[in-house]
Amino acid sequence: AYTDKGTGSAPHDLAGDTVALIDGTRAVAATAGSSAHFRAALSPLVAARREKRRLRLRIVVAHIRRMARGFEVVVVEGAGGLLSPLGEDFDSRDLIRALDAEAIVLCPNQLGAVNQVRLVLEALPAAAARQARVVLVNPAQPDAASRTNLGLLKDFVDPNRILVLPW
Repeated sequence: AYTDKGTGSAPHDLAGDTVALIDGTRAVAATAGSSAHFRAALSPLVAARREKRRLRLRIVVAHIRRMARGFEVVVVEGAGGLLSPLGEDFDSRDLIRALDAEAIVLCPNQLGAVNQVRLVLEALPAAAARQARVVLVNPAQPDAASRTNLGLLKDFVDPNRILVLPW
């Protein structure tokens, strides 16, 4: 498997001990330094602007496709939510559409989770919404909402597409 945040945040190929640099090339992890990520722990768009860099959808898509060659599974993690801007001209929804990716909606299992999941599924491209998986992450201390969210969510989402992770 290969993971990539999609925006220059140091995906690590464990087999080769290399990371992808912001410019799309690869380097040995120990020597990559700050060229493999943005210095500020902020949204990719804000971090890139601070470093006078521009993230463009076509460049990020090309980078992900190039880095994914030879891997059976590729995980691209968004930042901040489906509609949070990742670059100058795109957000996670645009990236999902461009990659024809399967979406995984990750949500804390708390009050408001059903609404959040339904809003994200509604905002996804239609093809991605039909295939999307939902992951509810249970809290350390379950409450009334976290104990009932799964049952309610099953009224709106195919139960076979929902996974609950324990704390």
